[in-house]
Amino acid sequence: VGTSGAGMVRIEKTGTALPGRQAPPQTLTVQNGLPSDFVRRLLPDGSGMWIGTTVGLAYFDGQKSIALDETHEPWPVRDLLSDSQGGLWMVNKEQGLVHYQRHQVIEKSGELPWQMVRFPDARNPTPAPLWSMTQDAHGRLWLGATSAVFVFDGTTFQRWPAAGLSNTDRIVQLLFDDAQQIWFRSDEAIGCLNFRDGTPAWSLLKIPRIAWLQATPQREILAASESGLYRLRAP
Repeated sequence: VGTSGAGMVRIEKTGTALPGRQAPPQTLTVQNGLPSDFVRRLLPDGSGMWIGTTVGLAYFDGQKSIALDETHEPWPVRDLLSDSQGGLWMVNKEQGLVHYQRHQVIEKSGELPWQMVRFPDARNPTPAPLWSMTQDAHGRLWLGATSAVFVFDGTTFQRWPAAGLSNTDRIVQLLFDDAQQIWFRSDEAIGCLNFRDGTPAWSLLKIPRIAWLQATPQREILAASESGLYRLRAP
């Protein structure tokens, strides 16, 4: 469980560790490896958990946490997305779009098993402040920005300006449905983005104070708000 002031807390049935194995920690904090006690994102993978905090990224392997930025300078993690090779895509405040890819061989003792690559490259910033991301069936990344969505194909960024949103509105969540339409949640609105005619069409829905969007196993999109739970359908 990620929290906003006590790191990550493990909740499980009472029991003991298996013979020959050390029991994993029940709480992860700054004292045992997290960059910050303010956890913003959790993303499990096949062997552990990526943990995004307000001061950087860590990886928990089931026994210990490994901070991926040892400077402990504030660079809040905004969103995380696994890739198919055991790596990770991340968007954060200072560096924009970042990819952590696994080293094939660890050459030095204590060397981190991941290498960080920044896009478009280490010297240049991502084209805009990014807040969220998702991936389509072709492997392209869709990135929520301020009053716009970017598409990244691995080489170049393409910008689609938002219609109907203010120029300061942040797109903080993106999800695909079963028809490969993109649903988005922003600070001000909720809506859908589709490409039936080859160009993006933006549709906004009037639902107050959406807390989050969630995709079901059937790729239906649910929205939780202060007025109840909604099943969303494109206009």
